[in-house]
Amino acid sequence: MEIDQLLSAWQDVLQRDEPLAVDMNLADVEEWDSLAQVGMAAFFERKLGIHVSSETLAQCKSVQDLLSLAGKA
Repeated sequence: MEIDQLLSAWQDVLQRDEPLAVDMNLADVEEWDSLAQVGMAAFFERKLGIHVSSETLAQCKSVQDLLSLAGKA
């Protein structure tokens, strides 16, 4: 998956109306909470074949951190 596809898919996971950008801080994303982190962990597992715990996702500070976990740094 390319970066723009990931950002779009993550926007869907977060049920967010506004697009995500690479330089966004997750603290500024209203939808980024513990439930979103569980959904994101499921996305990583199902769509990318990467096991990422919700605890690891909770430590992410930016969208760029998520991209790094997805191997798109």
